Amino acid sequence: EIPQNSIFNAKDNVTVEDDTDVDMSRLVVEEQVRNDELGVYRLTYRYTDTDGNITEKVRIVKVVSADPD
Repeated sequence: EIPQNSIFNAKDNVTVEDDTDVDMSRLVVEEQVRNDELGVYRLTYRYTDTDGNITEKVRIVKVVSADPD
């Protein structure tokens, strides 16, 4: 969960593991989180290594009211 209107970077704290190499520039995030709109957002992370192997992971991000009331 993230508070509405907070700063959100989909690649923050994301790691990739590979047997041979890791190049974070090969990480693609599909879809976006609208941090100004309450709701649930589905992000798809896709990483392609130098051998052409593709790994995908889905992350759900919920934007909640920043007002505690």
